[in-house]
Amino acid sequence: MPFFSIVIPISNPNENYLKLIQSINSQVFPTNEIELILVKEKEENLPYTKFKTQLVKTNHLGANHSRIVGEQAAAGKYIFFIDDDCLLPHNYLLRSWENHLKENPEVDICGGVYSNHQSNWLGSTYNKIIHLWQSESRPTNVNLVGGHLIVKKEVFKTVHFNATIKYGGSETDFCIRAQELNFKLALKSDFSIHHLCKINFSQFVTKAFLQGQAKVKHQSAVPIKKQVKAFLKTLVTPKLIFPICIFLISSRLGQVIGFLKSVKK
Repeated sequence: MPFFSIVIPISNPNENYLKLIQSINSQVFPTNEIELILVKEKEENLPYTKFKTQLVKTNHLGANHSRIVGEQAAAGKYIFFIDDDCLLPHNYLLRSWENHLKENPEVDICGGVYSNHQSNWLGSTYNKIIHLWQSESRPTNVNLVGGHLIVKKEVFKTVHFNATIKYGGSETDFCIRAQELNFKLALKSDFSIHHLCKINFSQFVTKAFLQGQAKVKHQSAVPIKKQVKAFLKTLVTPKLIFPICIFLISSRLGQVIGFLKSVKK
Protein backbone atom coordinates (compact mmCIF):
# COMPACT_ATOMS: atom_id res chain seq x y z
CA MET A 1 0.00 0.00 0.00
CA PRO A 2 1.43 3.41 -0.96
CA PHE A 3 1.50 6.15 1.66
CA PHE A 4 0.17 8.96 -0.56
CA SER A 5 -2.38 8.63 -3.36
CA ILE A 6 -2.36 11.95 -5.22
CA VAL A 7 -5.69 12.50 -6.99
CA ILE A 8 -5.69 15.14 -9.74
CA PRO A 9 -8.98 16.04 -11.47
CA ILE A 10 -7.92 17.30 -14.90
CA SER A 11 -10.41 19.58 -16.62
CA ASN A 12 -8.31 20.77 -19.55
CA PRO A 13 -4.86 19.26 -20.09
CA ASN A 14 -2.56 22.23 -20.50
CA GLU A 15 0.81 23.64 -19.59
CA ASN A 16 -0.19 24.17 -15.93
CA TYR A 17 -1.12 20.51 -15.56
CA LEU A 18 2.27 19.45 -16.92
CA LYS A 19 3.98 21.86 -14.52
CA LEU A 20 2.10 20.21 -11.65
CA ILE A 21 3.35 16.78 -12.76
CA GLN A 22 6.90 18.17 -12.89
CA SER A 23 6.55 19.56 -9.37
CA ILE A 24 5.42 16.12 -8.15
CA ASN A 25 8.34 14.44 -9.91
CA SER A 26 10.72 16.77 -8.07
CA GLN A 27 9.47 15.68 -4.63
CA VAL A 28 11.94 13.88 -2.38
CA PHE A 29 9.92 10.89 -1.21
CA PRO A 30 10.26 7.11 -1.70
CA THR A 31 8.86 6.32 -5.15
CA ASN A 32 7.05 3.21 -3.92
CA GLU A 33 5.16 5.32 -1.37
CA ILE A 34 3.38 7.50 -3.92
CA GLU A 35 0.81 6.79 -6.61
CA LEU A 36 -0.79 9.29 -8.98
CA ILE A 37 -4.43 9.07 -9.96
CA LEU A 38 -5.15 11.23 -13.01
CA VAL A 39 -8.89 11.66 -13.58
CA LYS A 40 -9.65 12.82 -17.10
CA GLU A 41 -12.48 12.88 -19.61
CA LYS A 42 -10.39 11.53 -22.49
CA GLU A 43 -7.86 8.74 -22.64
CA GLU A 44 -4.46 9.86 -23.86
CA ASN A 45 -0.80 9.17 -23.33
CA LEU A 46 0.33 9.54 -19.74
CA PRO A 47 2.99 12.16 -18.97
CA TYR A 48 6.29 10.91 -17.62
CA THR A 49 6.30 10.37 -13.86
CA LYS A 50 8.71 8.51 -11.62
CA PHE A 51 5.80 7.21 -9.56
CA LYS A 52 3.17 4.57 -10.25
CA THR A 53 0.46 6.31 -12.28
CA GLN A 54 -2.99 5.34 -13.42
CA LEU A 55 -5.41 7.16 -15.68
CA VAL A 56 -9.08 7.01 -14.72
CA LYS A 57 -11.55 8.04 -17.40
CA THR A 58 -14.74 9.81 -16.37
CA ASN A 59 -17.55 11.83 -17.90
CA HIS A 60 -17.16 15.60 -17.69
CA LEU A 61 -19.26 16.08 -14.56
CA GLY A 62 -17.06 18.52 -12.66
CA ALA A 63 -14.19 18.42 -10.19
CA ASN A 64 -16.27 16.96 -7.35
CA HIS A 65 -17.28 13.93 -9.44
CA SER A 66 -13.64 13.49 -10.45
CA ARG A 67 -12.59 13.48 -6.78
CA ILE A 68 -15.16 10.78 -6.04
CA VAL A 69 -13.89 8.62 -8.91
CA GLY A 70 -10.26 9.23 -7.89
CA GLU A 71 -10.92 8.34 -4.26
CA GLN A 72 -12.48 5.04 -5.31
CA ALA A 73 -9.40 4.17 -7.37
CA ALA A 74 -6.86 5.23 -4.72
CA ALA A 75 -5.06 2.71 -2.53
CA GLY A 76 -2.91 4.96 -0.33
CA LYS A 77 -3.15 5.47 3.40
CA TYR A 78 -3.61 9.20 2.77
CA ILE A 79 -5.40 10.59 -0.28
CA PHE A 80 -4.13 13.99 -1.36
CA PHE A 81 -6.54 15.94 -3.57
CA ILE A 82 -4.96 18.71 -5.62
CA ASP A 83 -6.30 20.73 -8.54
CA ASP A 84 -4.59 20.83 -11.94
CA ASP A 85 -3.83 24.57 -11.67
CA CYS A 86 -1.61 24.16 -8.61
CA LEU A 87 2.07 23.39 -7.99
CA LEU A 88 3.80 21.62 -5.11
CA PRO A 89 6.64 23.55 -3.46
CA HIS A 90 9.97 21.81 -2.98
CA ASN A 91 9.79 18.91 -0.50
CA TYR A 92 6.10 19.53 0.16
CA LEU A 93 5.24 15.83 0.67
CA LEU A 94 8.18 15.18 2.98
CA ARG A 95 7.42 18.27 5.07
CA SER A 96 3.70 17.47 5.23
CA TRP A 97 4.60 14.06 6.66
CA GLU A 98 7.32 15.15 9.08
CA ASN A 99 5.75 18.42 10.29
CA HIS A 100 2.05 17.60 10.28
CA LEU A 101 0.84 14.04 9.67
CA LYS A 102 3.52 12.31 11.74
CA GLU A 103 3.19 14.81 14.58
CA ASN A 104 -0.62 14.71 14.58
CA PRO A 105 -1.73 11.11 13.92
CA GLU A 106 -5.14 11.84 15.41
CA VAL A 107 -5.98 14.20 12.49
CA ASP A 108 -8.16 12.51 9.86
CA ILE A 109 -8.57 15.36 7.39
CA CYS A 110 -6.20 18.29 6.95
CA GLY A 111 -5.39 20.97 4.46
CA GLY A 112 -3.46 24.15 3.94
CA VAL A 113 -3.76 27.41 2.04
CA TYR A 114 -3.10 28.76 -1.44
CA SER A 115 -0.23 31.09 -2.23
CA ASN A 116 -0.38 33.38 -5.26
CA HIS A 117 1.95 32.16 -7.97
CA GLN A 118 1.80 33.64 -11.46
CA SER A 119 -1.87 34.51 -10.88
CA ASN A 120 -3.45 37.44 -12.66
CA TRP A 121 -5.25 40.27 -10.83
CA LEU A 122 -8.64 38.56 -10.53
CA GLY A 123 -7.00 35.23 -9.73
CA SER A 124 -5.01 36.88 -6.95
CA THR A 125 -8.19 38.51 -5.63
CA TYR A 126 -9.96 35.14 -5.64
CA ASN A 127 -7.09 33.57 -3.68
CA LYS A 128 -7.33 36.36 -1.10
CA ILE A 129 -11.07 35.76 -0.73
CA ILE A 130 -10.43 32.05 -0.16
CA HIS A 131 -7.72 32.89 2.37
CA LEU A 132 -10.11 35.17 4.28
CA TRP A 133 -12.80 32.45 4.29
CA GLN A 134 -10.27 29.97 5.69
CA SER A 135 -9.17 32.45 8.35
CA GLU A 136 -12.77 32.33 9.65
CA SER A 137 -12.24 28.66 10.62
CA ARG A 138 -13.14 27.64 14.14
CA PRO A 139 -12.87 24.29 15.98
CA THR A 140 -16.45 23.33 15.11
CA ASN A 141 -16.18 24.37 11.45
CA VAL A 142 -12.78 24.01 9.76
CA ASN A 143 -12.72 25.61 6.29
CA LEU A 144 -10.65 23.51 3.87
CA VAL A 145 -10.35 23.82 0.08
CA GLY A 146 -10.81 20.84 -2.24
CA GLY A 147 -7.67 21.67 -4.21
CA HIS A 148 -5.44 21.27 -1.14
CA LEU A 149 -6.91 18.47 0.93
CA ILE A 150 -5.38 15.38 2.57
CA VAL A 151 -7.77 12.70 3.83
CA LYS A 152 -7.13 9.34 5.49
CA LYS A 153 -8.41 6.57 3.22
CA GLU A 154 -10.34 5.01 6.11
CA VAL A 155 -12.51 8.13 6.39
CA PHE A 156 -14.20 7.18 3.11
CA LYS A 157 -15.54 4.00 4.69
CA THR A 158 -17.98 6.27 6.53
CA VAL A 159 -18.39 9.57 4.66
CA HIS A 160 -18.06 10.57 0.99
CA PHE A 161 -18.24 13.66 -1.18
CA ASN A 162 -21.82 14.58 -2.06
CA ALA A 163 -22.34 13.41 -5.66
CA THR A 164 -25.21 15.89 -6.16
CA ILE A 165 -22.85 18.88 -5.88
CA LYS A 166 -21.21 19.43 -9.26
CA TYR A 167 -19.10 22.46 -8.39
CA GLY A 168 -18.43 24.63 -5.35
CA GLY A 169 -18.95 23.70 -1.74
CA SER A 170 -18.49 19.93 -2.05
CA GLU A 171 -15.42 19.94 0.20
CA THR A 172 -17.21 22.14 2.76
CA ASP A 173 -20.22 19.82 2.79
CA PHE A 174 -17.86 16.83 3.14
CA CYS A 175 -15.94 18.40 6.03
CA ILE A 176 -19.11 19.41 7.91
CA ARG A 177 -20.49 15.88 7.73
CA ALA A 178 -17.11 14.40 8.71
CA GLN A 179 -16.94 16.63 11.81
CA GLU A 180 -20.47 15.64 12.75
CA LEU A 181 -19.23 12.02 12.76
CA ASN A 182 -16.38 13.04 15.11
CA PHE A 183 -13.55 12.87 12.59
CA LYS A 184 -10.70 15.26 13.47
CA LEU A 185 -10.04 18.12 11.03
CA ALA A 186 -7.15 20.59 10.95
CA LEU A 187 -6.20 23.64 8.89
CA LYS A 188 -2.45 24.22 8.61
CA SER A 189 -2.28 27.91 7.75
CA ASP A 190 1.51 27.81 7.60
CA PHE A 191 1.44 25.16 4.87
CA SER A 192 0.80 26.31 1.32
CA ILE A 193 0.82 25.18 -2.28
CA HIS A 194 1.10 27.47 -5.30
CA HIS A 195 -2.19 28.27 -7.03
CA LEU A 196 -1.78 29.46 -10.64
CA CYS A 197 -5.16 31.16 -10.84
CA LYS A 198 -5.61 33.00 -14.14
CA ILE A 199 -9.27 33.85 -14.67
CA ASN A 200 -11.26 36.48 -16.54
CA PHE A 201 -14.18 38.51 -15.19
CA SER A 202 -16.79 36.02 -16.42
CA GLN A 203 -15.01 33.10 -14.72
CA PHE A 204 -14.63 35.14 -11.52
CA VAL A 205 -18.37 35.85 -11.36
CA THR A 206 -19.24 32.26 -12.29
CA LYS A 207 -17.09 30.90 -9.46
CA ALA A 208 -18.88 33.14 -6.97
CA PHE A 209 -22.34 32.27 -8.31
CA LEU A 210 -21.80 28.49 -8.29
CA GLN A 211 -20.24 28.54 -4.83
CA GLY A 212 -23.19 30.59 -3.62
CA GLN A 213 -25.59 28.01 -5.05
CA ALA A 214 -23.76 25.21 -3.26
CA LYS A 215 -24.01 27.00 0.10
CA VAL A 216 -27.70 26.11 0.15
CA LYS A 217 -26.65 22.50 0.74
CA HIS A 218 -24.70 23.27 3.92
CA GLN A 219 -24.53 25.81 6.74
CA SER A 220 -21.15 27.44 6.05
CA ALA A 221 -22.41 30.74 4.68
CA VAL A 222 -21.10 33.73 6.62
CA PRO A 223 -23.70 36.56 6.99
CA ILE A 224 -23.22 39.14 4.23
CA LYS A 225 -22.64 42.05 6.66
CA LYS A 226 -19.89 40.08 8.40
CA GLN A 227 -18.29 39.26 5.04
CA VAL A 228 -18.27 42.88 3.91
CA LYS A 229 -16.89 44.10 7.24
CA ALA A 230 -14.13 41.48 7.20
CA PHE A 231 -13.17 42.24 3.58
CA LEU A 232 -13.00 45.99 4.12
CA LYS A 233 -10.91 45.47 7.25
CA THR A 234 -8.52 42.93 5.72
CA LEU A 235 -8.24 43.87 2.06
CA VAL A 236 -7.70 47.60 2.19
CA THR A 237 -6.32 48.03 -1.35
CA PRO A 238 -8.83 50.30 -3.14
CA LYS A 239 -8.62 48.42 -6.46
CA LEU A 240 -9.84 45.23 -4.75
CA ILE A 241 -13.09 46.71 -3.43
CA PHE A 242 -14.95 46.46 -6.76
CA PRO A 243 -14.17 42.80 -7.58
CA ILE A 244 -14.82 41.78 -3.97
CA CYS A 245 -18.25 43.43 -4.00
CA ILE A 246 -19.04 41.74 -7.33
CA PHE A 247 -17.97 38.39 -5.85
CA LEU A 248 -20.18 38.84 -2.78
CA ILE A 249 -23.21 39.90 -4.85
CA SER A 250 -22.75 37.00 -7.29
CA SER A 251 -22.36 34.55 -4.43
CA ARG A 252 -25.51 35.79 -2.71
CA LEU A 253 -27.44 35.64 -6.01
CA GLY A 254 -26.28 32.04 -6.38
CA GLN A 255 -27.60 31.28 -2.89
CA VAL A 256 -31.02 32.72 -3.76
CA ILE A 257 -31.23 30.70 -7.00
CA GLY A 258 -30.04 27.58 -5.19
CA PHE A 259 -32.68 28.05 -2.51
CA LEU A 260 -35.46 28.50 -5.08
CA LYS A 261 -34.35 25.34 -6.88
CA SER A 262 -34.39 23.38 -3.61
CA VAL A 263 -37.92 24.63 -2.85
CA LYS A 264 -39.18 23.47 -6.26
CA LYS A 265 -37.84 19.97 -5.55
